[in-house]
Amino acid sequence: MTIKQALKEKNKLTKQIQSLVTRIQKYNSMEEGSVRTYEPREDMDTLTQTVSQLVILKTQIHQANAK
Repeated sequence: MTIKQALKEKNKLTKQIQSLVTRIQKYNSMEEGSVRTYEPREDMDTLTQTVSQLVILKTQIHQANAK
C-alpha cells in the first residue's frame, strides 16, 4: 500500500466514523413505544472497530513517514 492509498483509506474511515457518530447521536433518544430503525449496539461495535482500524492505519502512515 502506498502513502497515497493509505491516505485515501484514512479519509474513507474518517467519513465512516463521522457517519456512525451522527447516526448514533441523531437517533439516541426515541419516544417510548417506538420501534428503532437500527440496532444501536451494532453501530457502537462498528464504530469501535472502525476507530481501531483508523488508529492502526494512522500508526502505519506515521511509521512510513518516519523513515
